[in-house]
Amino acid sequence: MEFLRNLYRNFLVFDENYFLGDVKGWLGVKELKLTKEILEQFHENYQKNSFALFLKYIKDIVYSKNVFDFIPKNSLGDWDLWYYLKFLEKEKIIKIKRNGKVFVLKKEVLNLIPRPLSEEEIRDEIEKKLKTRVRKMNLQAGYLKDFLILKLRQNLTNFRFLRVRLSLP
Repeated sequence: MEFLRNLYRNFLVFDENYFLGDVKGWLGVKELKLTKEILEQFHENYQKNSFALFLKYIKDIVYSKNVFDFIPKNSLGDWDLWYYLKFLEKEKIIKIKRNGKVFVLKKEVLNLIPRPLSEEEIRDEIEKKLKTRVRKMNLQAGYLKDFLILKLRQNLTNFRFLRVRLSLP
């Protein structure tokens, strides 16, 4: 666990340094003439990730087949991914091939961060803990159908509203 704490501390320093260098190129920052102290405060209050979020992102990167799976899994942009990849490569924890495949160089990470469980494994764990059988839910098309009808009605309503507005003189 001490390894992960030190890794997190190193990431916070790395992230703040890159943020302070990167923010200079943001639109409108030069005109605001913000001091380094204000930018550091901004980073501390709004940009800094928690330890739990840091672990989740590391887990998503380390256990992914392709590093670009990180973006849709976390609804983040590629710049957030770049910060983590750059840091993990700098710390010699991972190596990334040209096709995006991740190779873990420090096996300590795999021992400390558990791999994601599959749906069947999660169901088995729940059944074991609750000592009951979990029904497998078959998603019916009816739910999706109701949603699509609702969405279609909303779109038609908006379309009619637009049509009525456009036809007025």
